[in-house]
Amino acid sequence: MEKGFSKEFMHCPNCHSTQRFFEQLGKELVESGHARPNFKMCMDARQGVAADPTIQAILIGSIVPGFLIHTDICISCGAIYATLIARLEGKTVIVPKDGRN
Repeated sequence: MEKGFSKEFMHCPNCHSTQRFFEQLGKELVESGHARPNFKMCMDARQGVAADPTIQAILIGSIVPGFLIHTDICISCGAIYATLIARLEGKTVIVPKDGRN
């Protein structure tokens, strides 16, 4: 998979509807002025880096593959599906105990 890979899924894979529950809520927030103009809401957003749990340490400063996944719920049939998948790059850093960088 190429670096910078990103793919959006514009319709439900089950019924092909383009109506999404959380996306609609986000549009309402934008229209009412309670969110920035390019705000796009989703049900869940996950991001992280790929890691082998059997490896105890990765050198600080290492570049590792990462990911971003958004999901939403189809208003028409209720299917939960990925609306965005993307490959990212992550650089390992030391994180202070209080969680701030």
